[in-house]
Amino acid sequence: MYQVKIISAGVKKIAKIEKLYNYLGPLCLTYGNDKDGFPVPIARFDNIESIEVVNDLSTRKIVTSSEGASVTKAKTGNMVKRAVIGGVLTGGAGAVIGGVTGTRNTETVSTSTSSEVLNYLVTLQAKFKDGKIITFTVDNPEITELLFSHIGTEYINDEELEILKQKSLTKIANEKRAIEERSRNAIFEQRAKEKIAMHAPMESGSEVNIIAFASFMVGLILCYFTHSDLGFKLFTLIWFFIKLIFFTIVAAIPITFYVMHIGDKKRQNYSKLLAEEISNQKIISRNKKSS
Repeated sequence: MYQVKIISAGVKKIAKIEKLYNYLGPLCLTYGNDKDGFPVPIARFDNIESIEVVNDLSTRKIVTSSEGASVTKAKTGNMVKRAVIGGVLTGGAGAVIGGVTGTRNTETVSTSTSSEVLNYLVTLQAKFKDGKIITFTVDNPEITELLFSHIGTEYINDEELEILKQKSLTKIANEKRAIEERSRNAIFEQRAKEKIAMHAPMESGSEVNIIAFASFMVGLILCYFTHSDLGFKLFTLIWFFIKLIFFTIVAAIPITFYVMHIGDKKRQNYSKLLAEEISNQKIISRNKKSS
């Protein structure tokens, strides 16, 4: 959302650039909102007759870095005015931006790098077809281009505006109903989960812990029943751990399939119960409203 600072008739205030009916309608300079939540227009862009660049305070800073040192040079001038005189009268709104950024005089040496920073600030005066004149400052070249691009655009009449307003009101109402519906469904789901909490499936982390523990215990039992004494205690201990790792890995395969199968079945049953309970909560809510 763009903003400009209006300075007409000694009044300074920030105005936004928005569509008249939020989603639809012509772009406007707006200030505040009406009872329907739509922006209150100060002036409409489809009503622009002409735009004049009153003042150009834009600056360019050329920063040159060489062997760790930085040198900054600033250059000012009527960049937008030059573009309006030389380009807007013949070439359209894009010439305004070209006037600001088109010319670059960067001093470089073989071991240096340069970059340019534009601080854009212009004062524009817009004249509208109804005789209104508004002066404002702009700090974004895209806004200037947007304003110039609307000179001479077709004016939208009241009948067309009313159609756009009704479409926008319908869209807002639909979005509001959708938000309320999502909110109600979230409440119903939370109530349903609380009611069937005892049927909730295990989390994936818990299943992994069960698989790891069960596999280790099975491996330990198998090692015990297949114990053999190799004579030398160190060899016996090493052989025991090798068998424990092997038996644990082997046991983990069927245990994993079993635990995952039980978990999937429980999750399916829980999803079914949850859907039924949410439906019950909706019925209860409707009955309360009707009673």
